[in-house]
Amino acid sequence: MTDAALRLPKLRVLRIGLSRDDLFMRAGLLLLATWLLVILGLPLWALLSKGFEDRDGRFVGLANYISYFSTPALMQSAFNSLHVAAVCTLIVVPLSFLYAYALTRAILPMRWLFQGVALIPIFAPSLLPGLSLVYLFGNQGFFKALMGGGSIYGFDGIVIAQVFYCFPHATMILVTALATADARLYEAADALGASKVRVFFTVTLPGAKYGLISAALAFVVDRLVQRKQVALLTARAVPLIPKPKPGRDAFFTIFCTVLGLWILLVLGMAAWGSLVKYWPYNLGLTLASYDFEKFDSNGWGSYYNSLWMATGAAVFGTAIMFVGAWLNEKTRGFHLVRGLVQLLTFLPMAVPGLVLGLGYIFFFNAPNNPLNFLYATMSILVINTIAHFYTVGHLTSTTALKQIDPEFESVSASLKVSVWRTFGRVTAPICLPSIVDVAIYMFVNAMTTVSSVIFLYAPDTKLASVAAVNIEESGTTAAAAALCMVIVATSAAVKAVHLVVDRFLFGRLQAWRRR
Repeated sequence: MTDAALRLPKLRVLRIGLSRDDLFMRAGLLLLATWLLVILGLPLWALLSKGFEDRDGRFVGLANYISYFSTPALMQSAFNSLHVAAVCTLIVVPLSFLYAYALTRAILPMRWLFQGVALIPIFAPSLLPGLSLVYLFGNQGFFKALMGGGSIYGFDGIVIAQVFYCFPHATMILVTALATADARLYEAADALGASKVRVFFTVTLPGAKYGLISAALAFVVDRLVQRKQVALLTARAVPLIPKPKPGRDAFFTIFCTVLGLWILLVLGMAAWGSLVKYWPYNLGLTLASYDFEKFDSNGWGSYYNSLWMATGAAVFGTAIMFVGAWLNEKTRGFHLVRGLVQLLTFLPMAVPGLVLGLGYIFFFNAPNNPLNFLYATMSILVINTIAHFYTVGHLTSTTALKQIDPEFESVSASLKVSVWRTFGRVTAPICLPSIVDVAIYMFVNAMTTVSSVIFLYAPDTKLASVAAVNIEESGTTAAAAALCMVIVATSAAVKAVHLVVDRFLFGRLQAWRRR
């Protein structure tokens, strides 16, 4: 008997073990991995390889790194970054968890308002909090005395600005983690006489630990937590509906109000600064700063470019992120590719936008790259934006998917229903609020992004956020604040439409959540 004949039974077993759905999902996952390699892996590798070359492109080994670590000022910058990151994490995660807990587990008056206010930092370009903090606590700021002799220009100012920026991202993930809970667990805990503190540490925190860790740390810890994360939404789950508790509700109402007022103060200061004639000497109000033709050659054209780019990033990015998260979560076996996809999806969280933008220059602008035609086009801006914000969209989608019991897929398989039909009829409708959240997240971040796309635009594809930076650099701060407020107003309007659509979707497709 030949070797081929001996191997034949094994091949048949392999074919029997992998269904058509399995093959399609593995093919989809391979396509996703290839896509992520092109938009993330290869650009970052192109940048990393430059660290081993001199200015003439010759290989110099670790010479550049030795030079970096032997320069005290450069080493100090690395420690400064770690210090800021650690302090911001210790501040943002508890604040975001409490805020998300209030939105999902407490009875808040005008809950929709608190939910919208939490997302305001996403609506604003990164330049806006900087301008506001200068207006508030700068050398000529209104509340400079509150700095206690310190300065907003330094560690304190950086931390405050970073907390403002990171808060909504962590809150978005944690709301998703806390939104889907099985009321039977809490009813059982009450029946057994468990204290509220014990219920919190034995039921609430374990159920939200994946979202909590995802909001704080990166790949290695996340992978360890995933192994122990269990689904909270089973086929027999009962949606958790918060019951009124005066003490708890009053505490969280005050907490959310204080935090919301701080966010509104930062926004309001920028809005007021955009209307001032000449800060701080002439505080009269005017709309002259909104005549952008006087301050930038593109005028309002940059704003329209941002609208096109943001729409493309929201539509294509959301589809890729959710389907990609579903493929990575539901594909059986194929552990090597799934691990690669998970690693690639976490890269944007660990890489500053500035670094990603430089990677795109080295990779897509290379003359021998067949994708060179994309450089300096609207397409490269859309692709770069999707890559830049991929992690949060992927984590939000994965968190939503992890709340769904695999029993749904098992029942579908036993009924000979394809995974694609189950995806369209069960998975996507259940996760629809999270899908819409990701789409809005992508749109508003595309409207506000600066760091990555600032290297990639052409004169005819200049974006509003980049124009605001250029205007501020020219010394017309009020006009820069005005353009930032236009971006905020646009993002807020889109969010308002989202709230209306969200209410309709919950009314029609999420009726199962109501008891």
